[in-house]
Amino acid sequence: MKRILVIGGTSAMIRESLRMFAKEGSKIYITGRTESKLTSIADELKVLGADVKEECIDLDLSDEHLNFIKRAAEYLEKIDIAILAHGINIPQAEADSNIESGRKMIQTNFVSYVSLLTLIANQMIEQGSGKIAAIVSVAGDRGRQSNFLYGATKAALDTYLSGLRNKLHKYGIKVISIKPGYVDTPMTAGFPHNPLFTSAKEAGELIFKAISVEKDIVYIPWFWRWILTIIKIIPEQIFKRMRL
Repeated sequence: MKRILVIGGTSAMIRESLRMFAKEGSKIYITGRTESKLTSIADELKVLGADVKEECIDLDLSDEHLNFIKRAAEYLEKIDIAILAHGINIPQAEADSNIESGRKMIQTNFVSYVSLLTLIANQMIEQGSGKIAAIVSVAGDRGRQSNFLYGATKAALDTYLSGLRNKLHKYGIKVISIKPGYVDTPMTAGFPHNPLFTSAKEAGELIFKAISVEKDIVYIPWFWRWILTIIKIIPEQIFKRMRL
């Protein structure tokens, strides 16, 4: 039986992944911001075969993180897998005109992750095993004028995960960076859709597989690795003139 801590469990992608874990009879401690949605997901996972406890929590309140991780570890008895998927995407125009909006995105997408990952890593070192999977984004691979603050929060997280992976390797603890491209979720509802969009169901299934096979860095779907490889090698003198 897998014992799983899920932070940001109301994500449409992660909900699909959790359905698959539930069918395996996993024990899940799930958190989210919206109580009604969280309860609905927990109830569904129970029907599918999981043992579930849900908690509604504001993850921006870092002072609450230690007690939160203690509650999760006590319920699960051991954290085999920690999945972190919470986050917000403030439009760049709003971040440019409202410093507080930008600050909140940095707090949610990066600062809260550092706090939580530090505590989770310490817990896994103490128990002698574990696996961490965090949702990053292809937006963090190179800054673009359309969403560079959001991308910066993901780039910072990506670098942090790389260092954490390096640190935890000697303990046998796996750290997986999951980088989705465009996914059809409520977060992207206002974006113009194109053929590169992936359904939340497909993304969730791919995330489940990524956690199972334990690769270090996984692009969702796979072709984003090659798209970003091309984007990253464009010379800055050319790239800065592009509309992306």
